[in-house]
Amino acid sequence: MTTRLLLLPLLAFVLVSCDRAADFAHRAASVVRAKMDGPDSGRNGGTPDPALQALVDESPDGFLFRKDLPFPSAIEVKITEQFHYKSARAFHNSALGAQSTSLEGKFRVVSRIRRSGDEVHLTLESVGRTVPDPKDPTKEIVENVRDGLSGSTAQFHRRSGKPWKARATSDFKTAVWSRELEPVLPMFLSEHGATPRPQWFGKRRIRIGDSIPITGEALALLFGTDATGAVTLKFESVGAAGGHPCGIFAISGDYRRRAAPSPDGTIADEDVTIESGKIWLSLIHPIVLCEEFETVQTQVSGAGGGPSSRVQGAIAVSTLREWIPLGPQAR
Repeated sequence: MTTRLLLLPLLAFVLVSCDRAADFAHRAASVVRAKMDGPDSGRNGGTPDPALQALVDESPDGFLFRKDLPFPSAIEVKITEQFHYKSARAFHNSALGAQSTSLEGKFRVVSRIRRSGDEVHLTLESVGRTVPDPKDPTKEIVENVRDGLSGSTAQFHRRSGKPWKARATSDFKTAVWSRELEPVLPMFLSEHGATPRPQWFGKRRIRIGDSIPITGEALALLFGTDATGAVTLKFESVGAAGGHPCGIFAISGDYRRRAAPSPDGTIADEDVTIESGKIWLSLIHPIVLCEEFETVQTQVSGAGGGPSSRVQGAIAVSTLREWIPLGPQAR
């Protein structure tokens, strides 16, 4: 579940707070429209792809959220995350001392996973801060931030039954990034749909209007295998995310997770209250396609020694995963 805070947006916010002139000097020249892709975007908009819709298991007793279909061995997932800091503060400790700053505004992070069997390429495509368009205050633009990793690709591989390993690279920053992600890559891949979620619904059919408490081991359905807490899902409707048929649920509750991975390699402990939100769960595979949450949360990274960061406050989080099977299994 992508309700964590990435360190890249945090560092960029600190730069803006501490040295605005230096921050703007390091921004990329390209400026793009700041429209966050919504859950009805994608290859087929809000209409389910007919080939995928044919796989939906619906009866008068409700919907079965399937996990029996073969999962594609070749797949690409584009991940667009937006963090809207409404009332939050960041605290950063380093050899230079302690810093505290107020966080306001929006950040967008775009990354892409391309998996083919036991080979994975992860690309951090861009990090951008959303600001008002100086030519038209009613519009917004994204100013891309040069963070040192944007455009970089980390590569991983594994032998049958063995852990994922980072491939060697001569680029120092990419090598460090790859090694940081290596131990948490299985969690990262399942969270973003490159592999199936380790936990999913059972064989009981679910009707629209049903409320489902999620606690204990079942939290792996949403947040990973080490999550604790309790949330409630309410099945509101069916729809599509990028042409993929989904059940759309309202969600609220609390969860805690340790060592949660981010695309930039940040590992953070997170304590999150979801005050309200919606989540799009696939009807044909154990994957989560879209999340839109209003949260109050605390994120702590680097607590084991060295520089550390903590963010606390109210943050709206949106995540869209554009899930594209490749090769002969693609539609």
